Amino acid sequence: MIRVSFETSSCKHFVDVKELSHEDFHMNLSAEEFPYFECRICMLFATRMMSSGCMTSAKFKSLDSICSRVSKVDLAAIFYKTTFGQKLCSPCFSLAQPCLIVNFKRMTWSIRNSLNDSSFSPSTSNGSNGRTRIIRVIQEFQSKLGSKVQEVKKNLPMKLLFFLVGFYCATAFATVIGQTGDWDILSAALAVVVVEGIGALMYRASLPLVAKNKGLISFNVSPMYLIYAEVTLHSTSVGASSTSTVKIPEVQCSYPEDRSFKLKNIHSMQKLCAEKISSDSLEKAQNRMIDASLTLVRENARLKKELVHSLGGAVATSTLLGVPLGHNSSFLEGPAFAPPFIRESIWCASANSTTEEGKDLKDLRVLVDVGDIPVQELRDCGIEDERLMKVVSDSVKLVMDENPLRPLVLGGDHSISYPVVRAISEKLGGQVDIIHFDAHPDLYDAFEGNYYSHASSFARIMEGGYARRLLQVGIRSINVEGREQATKFGVEQYEMRHFSKDRPFLENLKLGEGVKGVYISIDVDCLDPGYAQGVSHYEAGGLSFRDVMNMLQNLKGDIVGGDVVEYNPERDTPDAMTAMVAAKFVRELAAKMSK
Repeated sequence: MIRVSFETSSCKHFVDVKELSHEDFHMNLSAEEFPYFECRICMLFATRMMSSGCMTSAKFKSLDSICSRVSKVDLAAIFYKTTFGQKLCSPCFSLAQPCLIVNFKRMTWSIRNSLNDSSFSPSTSNGSNGRTRIIRVIQEFQSKLGSKVQEVKKNLPMKLLFFLVGFYCATAFATVIGQTGDWDILSAALAVVVVEGIGALMYRASLPLVAKNKGLISFNVSPMYLIYAEVTLHSTSVGASSTSTVKIPEVQCSYPEDRSFKLKNIHSMQKLCAEKISSDSLEKAQNRMIDASLTLVRENARLKKELVHSLGGAVATSTLLGVPLGHNSSFLEGPAFAPPFIRESIWCASANSTTEEGKDLKDLRVLVDVGDIPVQELRDCGIEDERLMKVVSDSVKLVMDENPLRPLVLGGDHSISYPVVRAISEKLGGQVDIIHFDAHPDLYDAFEGNYYSHASSFARIMEGGYARRLLQVGIRSINVEGREQATKFGVEQYEMRHFSKDRPFLENLKLGEGVKGVYISIDVDCLDPGYAQGVSHYEAGGLSFRDVMNMLQNLKGDIVGGDVVEYNPERDTPDAMTAMVAAKFVRELAAKMSK
């Protein structure tokens, strides 16, 4: 049996135990003995290694010496992404494949054999493994404690009500009984107040503990997909070299210091992690998934078109299409969860269905919904960004096939604007004018090496020639590259520092003449964080909601499509205020688009 463990400066963790029918061997590696794994930020380690023959206890101080004693390497583990947000350094990754990223922390690691090693015992109380089990027990206790406190937190309104009732009752007792001079009852009332106060303070004091526990033990566990690669390893036991298949996990990371190599996203794979499934079979399965996705959008759009036609009189109908895509975000991926929250807020009972322009959203000639593209399901079967963007474009075209439906897309991060605008331009057979509300220009050539990054979407649009004019409003976070790219593509940027001067012009825009129409893209972080906290990137000094509405409602032009993106429900307030703001954008944009 082999036990694999890794340790940080503060704790050790038990990883895996596997039965092997091979002779025993012993390796004890550390960052000092093994320079390939010495890194301040990360540590790469293998979880299962199989010996090629009879091996005695030995220490290895280089990767070559390990390869010379091993004929087959079987790597399998789970990718853990902590809340620290640290990145893996490129030298470690390039020198230490096959590998796996774990916790992005400096680690030492060891692989110990238990058959002929008297110093090791499976007992949880033995040596370093005992410490590992203690740490796990402590973490489990912290997790359970945090869950309990969260459950208590859910009952805060009721607890607060009882506290206030008790407080006011005690005050009433103190007032009435104090006048009569019955100090025994007065003392009881004061005791009630003290008890209520202590209870409130104890409850309040537990909240920081919950936040601390969440930061310590919360992990975002992503699925692992493996890609086969042919690697030649040499076996000294048989005196000849042999070729083995090694499963290498490929993870999408960003390396500012070295972009000479590209890694795929952890959801992506070129071959399924099972030798019996061929690449042709996998491609056919992926094609069936894509066909199913497009069929769902197509049939839903056809049904909504028939309903609109049955009512008659519609020239243009806004059509909601959700694209829950968040993996191209450079910071947080919460926008992938946004479409359901926005939909829920659109139809929230706290507001009626009539827009500011007087149009009723319950009228199918104003707004219909064709559902979401199953982005995560497509990615989980190995479909990469290039094909995924084509699926989004094809879905938008299917909506536009059903006249009078026009796409109003719910993001998702801002990378979705590129395939949507591309589809509209190709479908209409010409360029469009775009007004883009955002705190950032999103004009990077390939932000952090990602061609489809949410910070590069409008560079792709302008490169493709899909837009004649691009007006960017609300810009207040821009660097040299952003300005150079704007000059290169002829982008009209209206920064917040000059907004008071530009306001009269922006509130009387006339766009779309000589082109196929106007496209409106609203990044929720165009607003000042005081109006919208549920975004991934906070940039102070932004637009107000009414600023955007004035520009939108006064705009003259035929709006052929739009999107509302970058709402992040994971950062929203408990009452989902930003979801209501995003929904308000959708409601008013739908009213403006429909005819």
